Formats: sequence, structure tokens, C-alpha cells
Amino acid sequence: MTPPRNCPNCNKPILGRLDKKYCSGDCRALANRQHQRTARQSSLAINKILWRNREILRSLWPERPVLITRDYLISHGYQLQFYTNIHVTTNRLPYYVCYDFGFQPSLKAGVRMALVVKMTSHASPDPWDFTNPSLKPLP
Repeated sequence: MTPPRNCPNCNKPILGRLDKKYCSGDCRALANRQHQRTARQSSLAINKILWRNREILRSLWPERPVLITRDYLISHGYQLQFYTNIHVTTNRLPYYVCYDFGFQPSLKAGVRMALVVKMTSHASPDPWDFTNPSLKPLP
């Protein structure tokens, strides 16, 4: 005789098949929802930071590109390690993008600066299109 098994969700005895893990469909669904919620927590937290970074850039952009100091950007709560994309221009200058706003880092007289811009939509190149001459690999 097998020892009684209990549901990991509600601790009630499990009746029926030996390979059953939960006492009912409701307990199974509840456990799966909890598992999914836990799995999404880190991505939700990261998306919140990304959206905040985007809103900071949007608030600093007065309908045209603007040059601000890196310290000013950080003092407004911008977290530099979070961005959605890096857009590299044909001159190989990077823009760190959060959704539709971004900035280009630069150095002016030894001061770290950021050129805040609104990104315009344009056709994205195919990442595997190595025949395109504008897509030269970075060193």
C-alpha cells in the first residue's frame, strides 16, 4: 500500500491516479498561476525601470535634441545599465535607446554628456544580412 499523498497547494489528500500531483483542477490551476506570476516578477521589474528611463528621456527632450550632462541624467533617476536597444549610426556612434527615446554619450571638454533624442522609425536591417555594406562588424 502506498503512503497517503497530500496536495502541495492545499495539503488535502490526493485521491485517484498515482501520478496525480494536485487534489483538484482548481488547485493545479492556482499553483500554475502562482508559478507564472513568480516567473514574470523579474521581467515586470525590469520593464518598470525601462519605462521610467524612457519617461526621464522624454521629459528632458524639448521637441528637439538637447545636450545634458551625464550627472544631470543620473540625478533624475536614470539607470544607465537598462535600455531596450543600442542603435549604431553609419558613423559608428552608439545611441542607447529606451523604446522611442535615446541618448548618445559624448565627451565635451572632459565632461560626460548625453545628447537626448527622439528616435524616428525607420526600417530595421536584418541582423543576418551580412551583404549590406552599412552593416560592417564592430571591431
